[in-house]
Amino acid sequence: HARPWWMSVVYGPQEDEEKIAFLQEIRDIRADCPGPWMLCGDFNLILRDEDKNNGNLNRRMMGRFRRLVNDLALKEVYLNGRRFTWSNEQTPPTLVHLDRVFCTVDWEDAHGDCHLR
Repeated sequence: HARPWWMSVVYGPQEDEEKIAFLQEIRDIRADCPGPWMLCGDFNLILRDEDKNNGNLNRRMMGRFRRLVNDLALKEVYLNGRRFTWSNEQTPPTLVHLDRVFCTVDWEDAHGDCHLR
């Protein structure tokens, strides 16, 4: 029989100060949700340079986001079929990968056949 697991769906804020509080809130949620966990949504944050099609990057915030992912030992569920998830619809467009799905290793072990499209 299937083991129960947690799922948290997020919509990240725009302002840096609120992003810092948001990342702490994710840590607090994880502390309250032991066991297999999936975390997904629009984080309004990027992890890597290649998540954006231009060089306008907030490296300090990228570092904070990467630290969260590493500290909580989260694995990203790979997105098949597209590189970016948001566009500002301008010419030329800014394209960014803001929407993500993360999981814990025990979640992945139980649901390893999952694919994200």
